[in-house]
Amino acid sequence: WNPYLGFDVAEYKIERSVNGSTFKTIGTNPIGKYEFIDNLVSCGDSIAYRVSAINAKNKAIIAYSDIESTLGTDTIPPATNSLVNITTANTGKDFVVSWNPSTDPDIESYSIIGKPKNATTWTTYGTGLKGTSFTVSNLNPTEGQIFEFKVTPQDSCGNIQRNYSPAHQSLGLVAKGHKGYVNLEWNNYRGWKPEEFKIFRNGILINTMSAGQSNADSIYTFKDTISACDTATFSYYIEAINGVGLSSISNVDTALAIDQSAPVKVYLKNATTLDDGTIEVKWREYKGVEEIQYRIEYSANGDNWTTLTELLKNNSLYAFTNPVPGKRLCLRISTFDDCGNVSKPSNLACVILLEGGNLAQANSLKWTKYETWIDSVGQYTIYRTLDSLTWYPIIKVENRVKSYVDTILVNDIYTYCYKVEANSLNVDNPTKSSSNVLCIKQEPILYIPNTFTPDASAGINDAFGPIGSFLPKDYSMKIYSRWGQRIYETNNGEEWNGSMPNGDMVPAGLYLYVISFTNEDGEVQLYEGAVRVLK
Repeated sequence: WNPYLGFDVAEYKIERSVNGSTFKTIGTNPIGKYEFIDNLVSCGDSIAYRVSAINAKNKAIIAYSDIESTLGTDTIPPATNSLVNITTANTGKDFVVSWNPSTDPDIESYSIIGKPKNATTWTTYGTGLKGTSFTVSNLNPTEGQIFEFKVTPQDSCGNIQRNYSPAHQSLGLVAKGHKGYVNLEWNNYRGWKPEEFKIFRNGILINTMSAGQSNADSIYTFKDTISACDTATFSYYIEAINGVGLSSISNVDTALAIDQSAPVKVYLKNATTLDDGTIEVKWREYKGVEEIQYRIEYSANGDNWTTLTELLKNNSLYAFTNPVPGKRLCLRISTFDDCGNVSKPSNLACVILLEGGNLAQANSLKWTKYETWIDSVGQYTIYRTLDSLTWYPIIKVENRVKSYVDTILVNDIYTYCYKVEANSLNVDNPTKSSSNVLCIKQEPILYIPNTFTPDASAGINDAFGPIGSFLPKDYSMKIYSRWGQRIYETNNGEEWNGSMPNGDMVPAGLYLYVISFTNEDGEVQLYEGAVRVLK
């Protein structure tokens, strides 16, 4: 407005009428200031203004300006308000969110957004909300699930404050049943600092504990001791309380007073076949404090499992007779407690199954792979024994190789025993596992000459006896003349040099022989025929 020029002015009063109401003074200006900003405008109001000049010598003398009218409008977002509290309701299914009103006088409504703590996207749960509280229904927070909420105001001109209030974070309770007790764990309330927590079981207060010198990330626990393996289900919730009358209730969680959580599974270190055919299995001993037992199961095909035995906690080795001889034996171990909770099965331990047979002057071997070490199999070592006492390694092969043909055989030995040993890749802490022992017999390869020439040429074809491979050294041989006279006999596998009992050499002619020996199966093998002596 322009300055008044009729008398000396002491000050100017600014008056306002809203929607036809009586003019009221809303501010004053000194001389020299002819502008005023009205910040108390509601959107859509019909507002009339006038200015009065107050006489400096007589304040009763007033000069009024003309009246100017305008329609109220606003483009400035209202001031951010703050949350007061969030708490569950309806047995933990709903959340009641309350907040402080905005300081702006023309607030029209509020909006609420929220999300689970670990989610990244906020969800709008309410808009156009009147008052200072709202119930977010049917969120049904699961075990230990924490929700966060924010609020923002909107004024009568539709301006929304985009900077939401600082978030409050609900209490998330987890109840875990153990043998004889239920363990409760919950987070701290975020938004205001609790002084204490009240713990309720089946709606009845059972304990109050101080929040202590906590921070927003503190975690609290409580152990509710109940009779061992009680099969009743108990319902729990936590109430956080501060010193000015605020409280927040957690979700409701239930638990049995029985340990429903399975024991930790163990690692099966090794399964091996001993030389006498016994299977030996080893595992890492269970390190938990609870009392458990081990259950060892076996399978011939890795599918249908049968319980082999159950052992107490202080065991870490078990030896037994193979229940499925001739088949690939797989083992696994699980732990279980007194309340019937069973761990996940351990890794498999499938013992090497060695099979094979004889070829012409060779032995063929094949075996199954060993399963399963953390660091896997590095190589296989094949051992052989000729006397069932001393084992010698004959070759090492890569872990992808599962067969071998042994061609280095000894002519006068026809039973060979083998075993295959798996060696782990871990050179710092090597692990071994042996297969079953497989014995292969070579069938004798026999050739009996029909002619020999004693005294004809020294060292060349001057003796008679069976020739071949894998023959016993102590075979029996008898020589007869054509008239049935026995002229030579040995039970020690000695060849006949063509002499008679008196030392004289036999004349040229045809002679009969009977050769026999007992094989390793106890069977007598007999060979009869004629040999010609040439001079």
